[in-house]
Amino acid sequence: MTKWLWIDRKFNFDFPPSTLLDILERLRGTPARIEEMVRGLDSDTLTYHDGQGWSIQEYEAHTQAA
Repeated sequence: MTKWLWIDRKFNFDFPPSTLLDILERLRGTPARIEEMVRGLDSDTLTYHDGQGWSIQEYEAHTQAA
């Protein structure tokens, strides 16, 4: 997978207003999907840094904050 710099990413916001509820529902379900994906991982795995970006734990914390 190609990694892009955040500032180089482009987002499309021209979807119809009728999709807003679907988007909000998807966003509300994100914490549960993350929990399911990381359940059972040990702390070494959750806090591992590859030198390129955030650890799983940092990513999850930032997602929860949003």
